[in-house]
Amino acid sequence: HVSAEAAAIRFTELGLVACVNITALATSIYIWQGKVTQAAEVIVFMKTHQSKLAELEKALLASHPYDNPEFIVLPISYGAQKY
Repeated sequence: HVSAEAAAIRFTELGLVACVNITALATSIYIWQGKVTQAAEVIVFMKTHQSKLAELEKALLASHPYDNPEFIVLPISYGAQKY
């Protein structure tokens, strides 16, 4: 499995994303296999076009160390046209 930085570079090179932001470490608390679990994680924001979502999700799932990584899509209600 690859690091967040390596994945971001690869996804950008493949044209799956236009930009990636990687946060500092965050503490995540969640239920995994029936137990409350705490882990240090980074939050990664990937900016892409809707037409690339399926391919991006496939690439993320193939390279992520978690069995079930979070992959969510947020709608943009407005954005600068040039961006």
